[in-house]
Amino acid sequence: MFLTTADLAYAAAFSAFVDDYLDAGDTSRIAKYQAGKADFSAYVASLHDASRGVGLAQDQVACITYWLIDGGRVIGAIRIRPQPTSDKLHLDGHIGYDIAPSQRRKGYATAMLSLALVEARKLGLERVVITCLAENIGSSRTIEKCGGRLIEVVMDNKRQQPINRYELDTAPATTG
Repeated sequence: MFLTTADLAYAAAFSAFVDDYLDAGDTSRIAKYQAGKADFSAYVASLHDASRGVGLAQDQVACITYWLIDGGRVIGAIRIRPQPTSDKLHLDGHIGYDIAPSQRRKGYATAMLSLALVEARKLGLERVVITCLAENIGSSRTIEKCGGRLIEVVMDNKRQQPINRYELDTAPATTG
């Protein structure tokens, strides 16, 4: 199991990842990934551009997308935003992730987030903020398993839902 940035070698695996959301009827996630089904090469190029801050909409920030690969399958996607704006940091945090519906509750989210914290450390981030809907118990548990400390609960006025904000250290713990 490992993280990789978007790679053309995973076209079929990514298509199956998107199909998993379609099969589950998860329309909220489909919008993020549907472009990869339509034109995979252009989608991969857009992810690489986004990692450099190229071609972004005005409300977007540079983010690096990684895919969790296990047995040649794309299990999940995780995005690291090294320099979020204050608005993005408040509601979205430094890291956002998704696990294919059929692969949830198998430990993949915890593994993927742990691997992403290593990548965040490599990017110079000593501490990150991660958010999730307050009702998303699975994500809250994943974040807490990876060392997340609840900072606060805030209201996402756009969705009219409470958001849990967590802080996590990316540096290894030291013993004294």
